[in-house]
Amino acid sequence: MLDQELGTCRSVTSTPSYVTALSQRAISSKAYLEEIQMVDETKGSLSGLSEDEAMEFHGVFMTSMMGFLAVAAVAHVLAWMWRPWGVAW
Repeated sequence: MLDQELGTCRSVTSTPSYVTALSQRAISSKAYLEEIQMVDETKGSLSGLSEDEAMEFHGVFMTSMMGFLAVAAVAHVLAWMWRPWGVAW
């Protein structure tokens, strides 16, 4: 039947590569879905950090940000004392 319709394919069993590709695609999508379910079941964060690690990172980040803001504020005050902006000459 396929010989008559397509002219190039002799039988259904002569296309193992197509069947293999479909089965590999099905296996890979099944593995992908299992991986997604595992991520959902662990209830982990997107970063992969545990809650304790995330809290430690947050503390370091906040300390660093406050230090940066303090240095920036001092730099702005010193720059304003040197050459005030917003003041009519």
